[in-house]
Amino acid sequence: MRTHPARLAVFGLLVLPTIAMAQQVGPLPDIARGDLALHLKPIVTGISAPDYGISPPGDTHRLFVVEQKGLLLVVKDGALLPTPALDVQSRVAPPLVPSNANDERGLLGLAFSPGFADPAHVGYRTLYTYSGEPIPAGTSPTYAAPNGAAQNYKLVVNEYRMSATDPDVVDPTTRREVVSFGKTAGNHNGGTLAFGPDGYLYLALGDGGNANDVGASHIEPGGNAQNLTTPLGKMLRFDPNHPSRTPTSGDAPSTNGEYRIPATNPFPGGLVPEIYAYGLRNPYRFSFDRANGELILADVGQNNIEEINRITLGGNYGWAVKEGDFLFNRADGTIGARSPGMPVGMIDPIAGALGTLEYDHSDGISITGGFVYRGSDIPALVGKYVFGDLAIRGGPRVDGRLFYADLASGEILEFRLPLLADDMLPDQLTVHGFGEDGNGELTAMVTNTPSNGTGGIVYQLAPVIPIEFTLKSDALKLGQGGPPRLTASLEPPAPYTLDDIDLASIRLDNFLPLDAPGSVRAGDQDHDGIPDLKVTFASSALEDSLGPGDEAEIKVTGLLGEDAAFEGYDTILLRGRMAATSLHPVDSEVHAVGLAFPRPNPSNGAVQLGFTLATAGEAEVAVFDLKGRRVAELARGSYPAGATELRWNGLRTDGTRAESGLYFVRMKTEAGEWSRRLVRID
Repeated sequence: MRTHPARLAVFGLLVLPTIAMAQQVGPLPDIARGDLALHLKPIVTGISAPDYGISPPGDTHRLFVVEQKGLLLVVKDGALLPTPALDVQSRVAPPLVPSNANDERGLLGLAFSPGFADPAHVGYRTLYTYSGEPIPAGTSPTYAAPNGAAQNYKLVVNEYRMSATDPDVVDPTTRREVVSFGKTAGNHNGGTLAFGPDGYLYLALGDGGNANDVGASHIEPGGNAQNLTTPLGKMLRFDPNHPSRTPTSGDAPSTNGEYRIPATNPFPGGLVPEIYAYGLRNPYRFSFDRANGELILADVGQNNIEEINRITLGGNYGWAVKEGDFLFNRADGTIGARSPGMPVGMIDPIAGALGTLEYDHSDGISITGGFVYRGSDIPALVGKYVFGDLAIRGGPRVDGRLFYADLASGEILEFRLPLLADDMLPDQLTVHGFGEDGNGELTAMVTNTPSNGTGGIVYQLAPVIPIEFTLKSDALKLGQGGPPRLTASLEPPAPYTLDDIDLASIRLDNFLPLDAPGSVRAGDQDHDGIPDLKVTFASSALEDSLGPGDEAEIKVTGLLGEDAAFEGYDTILLRGRMAATSLHPVDSEVHAVGLAFPRPNPSNGAVQLGFTLATAGEAEVAVFDLKGRRVAELARGSYPAGATELRWNGLRTDGTRAESGLYFVRMKTEAGEWSRRLVRID
């Protein structure tokens, strides 16, 4: 039986091959889309700005979700409980400005004591929060802002205990302030505190805010991150329990008498003995790999480079001498040459044979750290570091992205999101954090509104399950001057039946339904008593006709119904092969209805594209940027059947040159809509 390799490439398989090297726009290669696909299953919607999630030790039923505006929510067995576990909105606002989507203050972190579930442990029913709060009159933070600069608020670690009568509620009267840090600028607050395998609490602080580690509250020479006399720009480690509760400990009490300093910290005689590592800019999220205890941290860059680091005792991670593995100029915020391993003593981002875990601002503007995946639902993801980026660009910040990194090879790839349009997060969502539940499964925290809005979503990262099936061709008709049309029957493999499939959700990739929504429908019983799934569609991508005996592969994406055969799996990506068995004569060329792929792509000049209509009619083709703004109009009006060639010279409608970046060419006709990605490189 003959096959057409080109046609198979058009229709594709479930898992497309990883692109080893992507095009380069900035100083680093652009991140390629990988071969791992996700279904983002919304488990909480309509909240404001969720930014972190974690489960108590040993708890596989509850995920506690941090909302920036000051609420601690509880998701229990997949459902949001109606009453928050904790409401500290009055503590974090002011200074939080809830109408500002870019305000980095508020409730940011949560950690449960390792002995949370052990009645004999000093940390029984104890948890810790990290937040920005006002400084009460007549009080001072544990650590004042450097240089005697104005202190507009403080970052605080608070201890709480759960209610004695309700295990899902925190008792607000048990609050104890453990340690606090005076802040001048409202940004670079870090956000994570977490207990390590050694039982100590780790807290990452930003460099104090302001660009280039320069400003009134930044120490010279060199800035805060490189100066060991301030906790800013550091990873801290301490025992948060009150010293009176740990009388046999060999660790010395802190200067404020509220916690203890580990004797094994690398700078015990310094002015800030809590320092574990330094040289950080804005460490927005870190986590411990539950399999090996490694501390993986994402550090937000200045103007160019986002990075991922493996944090070790006493390590210096380079800021503001370096941004990523590039030399950094504090005077103007620019980067110089790449300088891996130099200056001596500074630790660069994680690297391997395939690259370094860093990327430039053509792929995102602010890294959002996550977790090393150790769950069981997505086996291919085990051991990979899952993270994201807040937005593709700033002003306004929109269109966050989801990535995964191989900590051994040094490769970063973007997740495939096959159930979402253009493999992108919908509705300009930005990525604010991640959560890890008691089973090691992950959630993504996103929003498109400020912390007082309702655009927040908690997405469960779920697998896309491949199912091989048989697609029996009932009739393939090649109409004169039109696209191939097929009516076929879908036969799922055991243990699936058509009762498991939500027919309304099925999408046929690279095909145009002829009479949607009735183009996908259940048919009559066949010989073995299983109802057929009748599918009628026309190809929108074939560039040549099918002949008798030819094969073509198609991809069908859909959702399993509520009574799915595999409990807990609700997303499928079906892969099948259609054999053409019933053909009608072709009297003229068969046209591929739809929008052609841009050529070349990427491009730094003119781009050739075009479209094909089965019959004469209206068509509109335009170029849009990532914010959905129309950049250029290429076609509008009535066009004849057949092919129409188009060309875009890279100019906007106003005659200015479109800058480098990702664009979408979109076509609308009476028969449907098409979209193609286009990358411009200047």
